[in-house]
Amino acid sequence: NWPSFLTYDNGDTLSGPVHANDPIRISHSPVFLDKVSSDMSSYQGVDAPDPKFYGGMDFGTPTIAAPNLAALIDSTIAGGHVFNDEVWLTFNGDGSYDWHTGGSPINELISDRNGTIMTTFGSDKDIHVNDIVNGKVTVLSDRDLFIEDDLVYASDPLVNPDSDDYIGLIARDDIVDADNGISNIDIQAAILALDEFQIENFDSGPARGTLTIVGSLVVRDDNESGTFSGSVLLNGFERVHLYDSRLRDRTSPFFPRLNRVEVLYRGN
Repeated sequence: NWPSFLTYDNGDTLSGPVHANDPIRISHSPVFLDKVSSDMSSYQGVDAPDPKFYGGMDFGTPTIAAPNLAALIDSTIAGGHVFNDEVWLTFNGDGSYDWHTGGSPINELISDRNGTIMTTFGSDKDIHVNDIVNGKVTVLSDRDLFIEDDLVYASDPLVNPDSDDYIGLIARDDIVDADNGISNIDIQAAILALDEFQIENFDSGPARGTLTIVGSLVVRDDNESGTFSGSVLLNGFERVHLYDSRLRDRTSPFFPRLNRVEVLYRGN
């Protein structure tokens, strides 16, 4: 995160390298399975900190700059699918997606264009996504991007490491896991929010189980996913982040790369 304002707590399990351009705050016993780094000299203990750093620590490393979206925007304008209005995208698991801006859905193949979709730069319009991705696609929202339900690959990279399905989700503002009353959400994607990653209504309503993200998460500010009493989840989600190691070498079309490869950004 650049910077990170959240606290890693009980129930947080992170697979893949983690970096923050700010203090990494620790409460109780979060689990880190790969290397943890920060441009600060140490982590910040909040409440009985006892972190499990199974992949080692590397504090005092250089700051990582925010990624540049210029190449993606130019490529989408040149050969992608550009919307001037708020749009809903449902991926069908067969290489196609249905889209609508308030009317009847229209079906298109991801391969009909260059694999990029966005709302017009300066339009301040949202994008909503869900379902099963078969192919390679990058989605850029000019404002917020809402994940409305499970968003997974047709070929699960945890089962098939040779899966060639990739989706990149980018928002110029927030990426939001929408509260549709659904428990135990699965998201498989490379996620980049230039502002926040949010869990809608994380501090109200019933406990909703586990939010599992397989991929990567790059955010300016990552908010809490749920509320706890000790180790008991009261509202919202526990979160499990599993790094998609394919992303070290390959990404969805024109997805921006950071200036260091060994990074997974995430939070509570």
